[in-house]
Amino acid sequence: MLAANNILPFDEDSWDAEPGEIKDYFLLGFPAQLNVLKGNRFPLRASMFRVSRYAERPEDFPEDDPSIYFYGHAIEHPLDNLRGCSGGPIVSLSPADGEGTARYHLVAMQVTTMGRDIKGMLMPPLGQLVRDLLRQKYESDA
Repeated sequence: MLAANNILPFDEDSWDAEPGEIKDYFLLGFPAQLNVLKGNRFPLRASMFRVSRYAERPEDFPEDDPSIYFYGHAIEHPLDNLRGCSGGPIVSLSPADGEGTARYHLVAMQVTTMGRDIKGMLMPPLGQLVRDLLRQKYESDA
């Protein structure tokens, strides 16, 4: 379905570096408030929230190394909170080019919420960690 709609899946190029110009950020997740067990049924509802990125770490968040995190605020958020979205991708969308094609990049993986504020680990350091772990595994198996 992706190929039929000219959509490329995420690959390392989509997370190694952010594009220079970004139109919007979005968080994709499965908010607990919308995904509640009802009898023996569990409706699974994905949601996407537009996010405004903070230039610096909000004071509400515990101190960490801010250079490896994305901090933002969910805009037009109809829910009480974003619990359940942990591990969801935070993507950036570039403005459309002359042919109407917009590019998206995997920016971070969401790890913490405080109300409408979110924190996600940036993909370049997370991707490098995954590469290092896979390299170690490959070398130990050889």
